[in-house]
Amino acid sequence: MGKSISINTFFIFFVKKLRLSNPWKFKVPFLISILYFVCLICCLVEANPLVSFLVSVSVIIGVSGIGYLTNDLGDKNKDALISKENATSNLSTVSLFILFLLFFALTFLPWFYLYFNYISLVLLGLEIFLFFAYAFPPFRFKEKGIFGVITDSLYAHAIPALLATFTFYRMNQVFKSDIIYFTSTLLTWQFILGVRNIILHQLKDYENDINSNTKTFVTNYGIEKSVLLVKKILLPFELISFLLFCSFLSFKFHLFAFLVITYWIYKIFNERKNTPSFNYKDFAYKFLDDLYLQWLPLVALILLCIQYIAFTPIALLHLILFRSEVKTYLINYFKR
Repeated sequence: MGKSISINTFFIFFVKKLRLSNPWKFKVPFLISILYFVCLICCLVEANPLVSFLVSVSVIIGVSGIGYLTNDLGDKNKDALISKENATSNLSTVSLFILFLLFFALTFLPWFYLYFNYISLVLLGLEIFLFFAYAFPPFRFKEKGIFGVITDSLYAHAIPALLATFTFYRMNQVFKSDIIYFTSTLLTWQFILGVRNIILHQLKDYENDINSNTKTFVTNYGIEKSVLLVKKILLPFELISFLLFCSFLSFKFHLFAFLVITYWIYKIFNERKNTPSFNYKDFAYKFLDDLYLQWLPLVALILLCIQYIAFTPIALLHLILFRSEVKTYLINYFKR
């Protein structure tokens, strides 16, 4: 019989075992930046940007919680075979029900404030369906090779990006033809990024997947071919799609290109001492992921604050809540 979650271990369970610290570090900062970019493109500031910020964070945490919980439930038996820690292994049915109820509440209650119509419902429904189809039979896309890779990329990156763009755009209630190019380049970039991320994750989990007889894309395709796919195809196409996304924003906001280039120059100088050991993973994580998660949201906020003083509190809140090299530098500076 599983154990219920005690109050004393509640926070540790969420942050460590259920890994909700991961979306806080690697999902929320970029997805919330879509709010900033759409407001920039539409040249409008919402009446309550702080409320939009907070309820959007709630949706992202709720959706992420459903995703992590379903994935751990789907892997529960196979993780037990290799003694791998699984957040659901000691949970009772009641505890699981309460957790799902909590995450569904965090996901759906904010839509009483956010813009919501049948398109929103379809996107949210597809997101949740893909969570269950990825983790559980009869689909269990996780073990269906390329279907698992595509499914993961859709629910982890492409659909959330599309839902965020659609929601914030419709809340502004002003048609801008630019949004079509913004959305198409954003989705292309996010989908390729998602494919790259899940393959890197499967490469990391290769030994565990072999030992638990979990058939993923990488276990079927092989480590060498998977690494070549990431290095020779996915990373170049990801960079190209990101540059297309950048080109659109740079035409509208010239300072955007300058800030992105400045970040890459900083990274080149910062990483020059590590050149002999620098590899494709370092490029993906340090030159791309850190840019997407730590720098792009701040770039968007800088551009917003220049035009709209109302976004200054959001900029300060973002800097406090999320990790960034700017915050790390400021903390170290004031510690001297």
